[in-house]
Amino acid sequence: MKKCIAVCAAIIMSTTSTAWGMESQWSINGVMKAQNANTSVNRNPYNIAKVQGVGEGNTIKLLSADGEIQIPLSAPLYQLSSAYYDTLCQKDGVWGIERRIGIMKFDGSEDWKLVESPAYRNNNTTIFQCSSKKDALLWDGVSTHFDVFHKSEQRKNRYDGISFGQDLSQIYMRIMNVRQVKTVEQLKQYLKAQYDAGNPVTFYYILSDKKWEPFDETIQQKLNSANWESIGFFDKNIEKLSKKSSIVESDIFGKKEMKNDVMRKFLSSVVGVRIYGSEASEEFYVEGIYPKTGSMEIVIKSTKGEALYGDISFEGYSYLSSKPIDILLQPKVEAKHFIRMQLDLSKIEVPQEPVGGFTEKDTKIPSRYNVKEELVVPESIPEVEGMELSYYWQNAVLYGDSKMDAQSWKDAAEKIKWISVKKDAGEGKEKKVLLLGDSLVNQDKYPQYLAELFSKDKLNVKLLGTRGEEFAKHEGRGGWSAYDYCNVTSKYGFTNPFLKNGKFDFAYYMKQNDWDNVDTVVIQLGINDLNLVGHNSHEEIFGYYNDIIESIHKYDKNIQILLNEPPLLFEQETTQYAKDTRLAFIKDMQKQYGNREAEGIFLVPLYLTVDSAMGYQWAEQDINELSQNHKLIVTDTTHPNNKGYQSIANMTYAYIKYVVSLDK
Repeated sequence: MKKCIAVCAAIIMSTTSTAWGMESQWSINGVMKAQNANTSVNRNPYNIAKVQGVGEGNTIKLLSADGEIQIPLSAPLYQLSSAYYDTLCQKDGVWGIERRIGIMKFDGSEDWKLVESPAYRNNNTTIFQCSSKKDALLWDGVSTHFDVFHKSEQRKNRYDGISFGQDLSQIYMRIMNVRQVKTVEQLKQYLKAQYDAGNPVTFYYILSDKKWEPFDETIQQKLNSANWESIGFFDKNIEKLSKKSSIVESDIFGKKEMKNDVMRKFLSSVVGVRIYGSEASEEFYVEGIYPKTGSMEIVIKSTKGEALYGDISFEGYSYLSSKPIDILLQPKVEAKHFIRMQLDLSKIEVPQEPVGGFTEKDTKIPSRYNVKEELVVPESIPEVEGMELSYYWQNAVLYGDSKMDAQSWKDAAEKIKWISVKKDAGEGKEKKVLLLGDSLVNQDKYPQYLAELFSKDKLNVKLLGTRGEEFAKHEGRGGWSAYDYCNVTSKYGFTNPFLKNGKFDFAYYMKQNDWDNVDTVVIQLGINDLNLVGHNSHEEIFGYYNDIIESIHKYDKNIQILLNEPPLLFEQETTQYAKDTRLAFIKDMQKQYGNREAEGIFLVPLYLTVDSAMGYQWAEQDINELSQNHKLIVTDTTHPNNKGYQSIANMTYAYIKYVVSLDK
């Protein structure tokens, strides 16, 4: 996976009390600007990234009223996340550099050897290992010559890559065989050549312990006498002088003062929270963060004295990624209520010692995040005689424990009106159907299974489109959203055949393809819309849906539109928050587009027909590098397996038959 980090420089005020004592008002923080020579391909030994920090050349130059201050450095100041960066600061009255970022530069003198474990070996690459400095806190980092992988990814990797090994005590370096680096001697020659050329293979990572580098007395005097309010700087990677406050920056907790820096960063990292099953008078607050072996434990307490616990693994996640992760917090004894949090780990600092004892006054979670479980189901569902459709009622449980509540909700689901459609509905008729959508359409399985169903049916259906197999044409584009279809000319290598003068124009599309009519348009969107930052509000998404629908009906008001309610993610603890987010979107879809069949708009509840436990793609994985035994893992939590796609096609088939049965 391609990595490209560009973190803006900042000089900030720091007020946190640490083991070094009370910090000064001002500090200069490191940055990291890393750019591949060729951004279109993964980083590799011949696609080297240029990495820059503050103080390239190992010097920072400042300009004060008394003249220029040249500050010598042992290395530039770097940053790997919002929480981890090197900093020039004052502690206990002493100026110096606090290092949080470790650096390994390889020159070929390391104790390299071939990795012997069969679990790491493949025919495409050669993998080597050497000892690390054994001072890393977490597995992730940035390298100049390689993409960085977690050790579990490195085991199955078939491309160039670098990673930490077991317990962070080894470095694994994998090189594709086409590079002609297949022996330890060839690797050492390559590393030495890069080092001698001034482009050493370098690995930046987070240190397990801070390292303090004090300046000499001359620098101390100059920095003490400088007026930091008006100080100037020469380094292009320093953009401005600014002051850091002790204010939490969070939409959840609001802007409040928090002098403990670890807790402040944690509260600022919370981008979502939901409290399930609580009583109306019960309130919750974050009591503490406690480091454990391989993880840290978050403790949330209620005003009634109950504690809920949740672990964040150091192994399972990247602490450099801003993509939110989900954690579950629950009591250690069985209870009905629990909490789900969504966190941006790039803002979190792993505590070196317990950080606890906070109260409701300090870290209260607003009561508006208490949610009540409910069932999201359609008012009616058509079924074709003789055809069985599977339904998974746990998929309909919003803000609840699906496994716990599925049976009771199944009883409520029996209130759905079931519409019987005759097997020979549409016999002798010919209908043209267009599938428009995202990767669920683009992966071809969906339209192919649908075409196969109609190849055996008395209703003659032809699938239109410019993509896909001849018998199963479609307009699917991987990664696309309703926003894309209404705004962009091309994306991810796909062009937009519907866009004319910056707008979705269905008449233009039909004319360009010389088609005179279509009877039904199936729209499969929503999955990527919810992930499109800046354009993912339900109101905006429905605005683009409306643009598409109105354009289709402007071309022909008799076209029937099947609007798919998208399938859910694979069901696991880490996707529960995303499941609720998608189901809340589906709930709003039903409010917006339900009961509009008279207008030619039909909602299709695909989310009920894909098994969220077994309807996704599975593969075997070695249990560990020493074992030849395997376990099954899900390799794709978004795209269904063949069974899942068949279920999607079955429901679409039923709705097309239903729509045809309504023909007058």
